Amino acid sequence: MGIWIIALIAIIVAFLTIAAFVLPKFFLHNKCAVKKSADRGIKRTVDRDGESVLYEPSPRVKKYIKQYVLTCRDGEKSIVCKMNRRTKYADYDIVVFNSANVVKCILNVKEAVPANGYSHVVKLPDDTAYVSLNLNEANDKTFDSKVLSRVSAGRILLFVLISAILIALTVMGIRVCCAYLFGGLFRESLIYENESILYTGIIGAAVAAVDLVITLTAVLVKNYGGAGKKVKEE
Repeated sequence: MGIWIIALIAIIVAFLTIAAFVLPKFFLHNKCAVKKSADRGIKRTVDRDGESVLYEPSPRVKKYIKQYVLTCRDGEKSIVCKMNRRTKYADYDIVVFNSANVVKCILNVKEAVPANGYSHVVKLPDDTAYVSLNLNEANDKTFDSKVLSRVSAGRILLFVLISAILIALTVMGIRVCCAYLFGGLFRESLIYENESILYTGIIGAAVAAVDLVITLTAVLVKNYGGAGKKVKEE
């Protein structure tokens, strides 16, 4: 009996791990469309408290965000932007890269520009190597922002198909384990009996339907709700 208890636990753990982490990571993850920074470093300053690098953003962004400074002080990294004097409001993404040129995170900043013309200080992850600025909105003008790619219909279809197969195998595995644990002499009939198979199919279909609803809801939120961004508003 002990081996069937272990098998039951293993099946449940494997299902939860694959369904909650593995499959969403492969099929429902919004990929960052920005692969590298187009911003140009123009000046580096080093003192006893740390160092800072002055950057110029890409030409489109530079019309509204003139420059920005990436600073490292006592191991803490931050960024401050110098706005164009005509910029009164800005909505922009800070795409953060680490030293391996991998996107660490995307910080979304929305702020009314202070009177001094500089943005508020935005803290960055400790392993930040450099960033890239992407402008979503400035003053009353909106830009076509494509920082995050949307989850395609093909990836959703594959996710649903593989999830359905996973659920079917999991329900069948749980059914076999329960039959050997609680079925006694009738365990084989519990496994192969038509009525038992029907109930198993109904349970599996219900779980699959719930999984599909949750999946589609999550995808809609990720595609149209700015998923993957850590929002910071001032």
